[in-house]
Amino acid sequence: MARTFIVKVADTLEERQSAYKLRYEVFSEEQNDNRYANHDRKEWADKDDTLGSTVFIAVSTTGETIGTIRYTPFQDRDIIAANLYDLPLLASLTNLHPSQIINFVAR
Repeated sequence: MARTFIVKVADTLEERQSAYKLRYEVFSEEQNDNRYANHDRKEWADKDDTLGSTVFIAVSTTGETIGTIRYTPFQDRDIIAANLYDLPLLASLTNLHPSQIINFVAR
């Protein structure tokens, strides 16, 4: 049986919190990334979540949040997770300058 879901903008605080809780499960509990974890609320949210980002959620037919992605418009600053990527290697593979990789891929 095919699994059905919808993807929508997380317009309400409750919807955004469902995204933060799912991130907590994945980033904090599964990957041990606690940089932006709030263990009391079991949420994982960073500064990009307060800078005009749009959070999308995938919601199952039962109302459970089963996926999330965030879109952050271009801003003149470093990306939070830049240290997790080998930007010179990505640049060499794509014939782009590392700063172009940040602007093209990560934003």
